[in-house]
Amino acid sequence: MTPDTQFLLVLLALSGITHGQKLKDSIYTDIEEIRPCFRRLNGTAEIGCTSSIGGNVGVVLYIKDEADVAKVSDDAFAPYIVLIDPAIFSGQLLNSLKSSGNVNGVILPSVTEGLWQGHYPKSGYSDDSTCPNSDSTCSTSNPWNPSGSNTMWVDWGFPIFLVQNQNATENLYNCFLQYNDKSTLSWPLCSMELKANMYGSKDSQTCIRRSHLFNITPLTVCDALSDNNIHYFVSPRNSTTPISSSSQTKEQSDESVIVVSARLDALSMFDQVEVGFDTPATGIVTLLTAAHLVSQAMKTMRYKAGVENVLFLLIHGESFDYIGSSRLVYDMENMAFPFNKSKSEAAETFYKNGTQPLFTKTNIMSFLELGQLSNSQGSDDIFMHSANNPKEMVDTLRSNNGGLSTMAVNGIPPASVKSFLADSSIPSVVLTNYERDYTNTMYHSIYDSADFHQYQYQEQGEEQKVVKHLAKVSMMVAKTIIHLATGQEAPQMEDQASLVNELLNCYTITANCTLFHEASEPGNYPWIFAPESRRKTPFPQYVGVRSSYHTLMTKLVLQYLTGTPEPLNAETNDTADIAEEKKNCLAKNQKQNVYRYVFLVGKSCYNTTGVECGKCYQTTVDTTEAASPAFLDGVMEDYDWSSGKYPTWTESIWKVISGRLFLQGSPAHDHGIFAMGIIILVVSMVVVFWLDKNSAIIFTQQKTVEVDNPVPVEM
Repeated sequence: MTPDTQFLLVLLALSGITHGQKLKDSIYTDIEEIRPCFRRLNGTAEIGCTSSIGGNVGVVLYIKDEADVAKVSDDAFAPYIVLIDPAIFSGQLLNSLKSSGNVNGVILPSVTEGLWQGHYPKSGYSDDSTCPNSDSTCSTSNPWNPSGSNTMWVDWGFPIFLVQNQNATENLYNCFLQYNDKSTLSWPLCSMELKANMYGSKDSQTCIRRSHLFNITPLTVCDALSDNNIHYFVSPRNSTTPISSSSQTKEQSDESVIVVSARLDALSMFDQVEVGFDTPATGIVTLLTAAHLVSQAMKTMRYKAGVENVLFLLIHGESFDYIGSSRLVYDMENMAFPFNKSKSEAAETFYKNGTQPLFTKTNIMSFLELGQLSNSQGSDDIFMHSANNPKEMVDTLRSNNGGLSTMAVNGIPPASVKSFLADSSIPSVVLTNYERDYTNTMYHSIYDSADFHQYQYQEQGEEQKVVKHLAKVSMMVAKTIIHLATGQEAPQMEDQASLVNELLNCYTITANCTLFHEASEPGNYPWIFAPESRRKTPFPQYVGVRSSYHTLMTKLVLQYLTGTPEPLNAETNDTADIAEEKKNCLAKNQKQNVYRYVFLVGKSCYNTTGVECGKCYQTTVDTTEAASPAFLDGVMEDYDWSSGKYPTWTESIWKVISGRLFLQGSPAHDHGIFAMGIIILVVSMVVVFWLDKNSAIIFTQQKTVEVDNPVPVEM
């Protein structure tokens, strides 16, 4: 084959590929910005969504009211992909679609822009159940979460996509109007293909076992839900500091530490949009603000007799049977908080000149948890849910309410502290904005947003009711903790509305915010991204399967708000190398685990494109694993997966998430073409067989005459 021929063949091949791609693009329209519902598993079941391996295909139907649901019962054009007006979205609606047997998938458009802007579910909506975390003090007739639809905990069997791209959903709607919005349907029809096949199935035990079937190249089909918990001791703890002149070392005394906690995680059916304004954002913001105030005050104040420290906790994975708090309790009971002693000794990191004492549940004096705290209903009511007679804490909260209306309620709602109270009697209080029924009608859903709660960072700023309210709650909590820890009245403290507003912006509007920039590390978020590529929305607050930017930035903000600037020994000047300064700062973490040194950017040290300077901070903020004890070596091998002792949640792996729109012809026409192809194939095979068998008769062979040395004929 000549080079010219080879070149021609290559051109023909490329032109064929290009023509095929153009043909595909003319048939299909891809759907962008898909946020899928996906599969999760626990010790006994699977929940969530999946598609068949090849994807689910269906004719598009639009449902704008309850009367339209009857359309899916028409078997003639089934199955269907249903586009739903968010205003009627509910668990009851999804169950009706599933029970019809004619639905192959669901599309939910965004309410933030476009045709469905502001179409929040009319009666409220929550992906969670009416009794979150299967709370024993709750029933369907007396629920904590009246808006609970239980959609999060159902195995739907078909894909459900949230589509945030306005153009994509409006194109889908227009396609429906043009081809499918008829009194009598006829082909061709606007249709969709949804792909979201999940690898994990049955339950977590089966899924984990399948992931370890092949030792050489294991094929992971699911991962355990996990992240990190964050803890902050207000005062440094060094167990290796000698007591007086004796050789005895200091340990944490029983009932000597006041604990303040908030949860870190939100819950939603859909991936990458797990952001909650009322929960967890208001609790996180209040805790960070209170920790900042307490850290400043305790620099000049002394603890009263019997109190040795204050511990702030930010706990992850609480929406899934209290993953984070169950791990904290397990670690405290097994000499592994705030570090694992046996592992530290084996790794020779149990330093004689700088190691913290271990911390157990017996060291806890009292427990204060910050729950849902927004005042979207316009009320300044704060409810103090209590257990084990925390009279001193309740009275102190009341005396420092700062104009808030505080009311005591007997009994604890679904909260992290329940993990600590399982076999102990710690005096405990949970602060919330509800007495019994959640005031947040969008609890644990994509609709628990800043927009729904009418929070505006710039337009109204510090003058908003919710900002002023959370600033008051933060001040009340800080003054209460200071009084309980010192026995003295808290000093005069500045109003923190500005800090609250900045924090709410970071956690509910955009992660590309001022405070996250100031509390960032050079060489980490956001500086590893170009300005135009930085996230314009908040970080997802889902527990996930590994540590997240949400957890990282929360830790850094807590370090920034409570840490002490630490001078570096190395000679520095105005043009000091940032990388060298960071290296010298982080070197202080070696051979001690009392402090955590971190190099942060700070104010006036950055511009849009990068970092210009920074400071070293000495902090006592650190993290521990927020992964269920059920997945630990030494526990998992003999664990009873149906016992419910520990959370057993895993998340399925998937390969492709996609959706595409196309015009579908009559299946009868397709079936006819297929049947004709089969007939032609069979006939062709018969003809070929017959021709081959009778070829000697049909094609007679002519005899050939060979002439040796032929001689020209003379004429």
